[in-house]
Amino acid sequence: MAAKKKRRTASSPGNAKAPVAPASLIAHLQETIAGIVEGFGPIVRRTMLQSDGWFVNGKVFTLVSRQGRIIVRLTDPAAQDELLAVPGAAGWQIGSKAPMRGWIMVPESKNEDTRFLKTWLERAWTLTKAAPAAKKRAKKSATAKAAGRKR
Repeated sequence: MAAKKKRRTASSPGNAKAPVAPASLIAHLQETIAGIVEGFGPIVRRTMLQSDGWFVNGKVFTLVSRQGRIIVRLTDPAAQDELLAVPGAAGWQIGSKAPMRGWIMVPESKNEDTRFLKTWLERAWTLTKAAPAAKKRAKKSATAKAAGRKR
């Protein structure tokens, strides 16, 4: 069995206690993304995690964090590794939890690089669009819930 590669992460970038970026920066990043993705196809923009997220087929493919970072969802491990190899890119995590698999923060140095952003936003959109729908979890019965609490 091959050893797992350790993913790079930024120190608590999604932490609720982390400094919140100025509203003007967040608005600028949101409008940058909106301008790039408008030609991709059917996309829905809606509030998610106190910021805006962009969705395809009901699944989010990018968002701007409250800390002013562009986050992309890459379901392909090779694409994740490719973006993580760019200096400044890191796995996205919320608080002290482990990094969320497939969610990568775009390097801040690339926020104004429209060509770079278009490449990664389009990959995130394409991969997310092609990803199978999430399986719905069966609701637990009251008995099963009570049994789970007794552990």
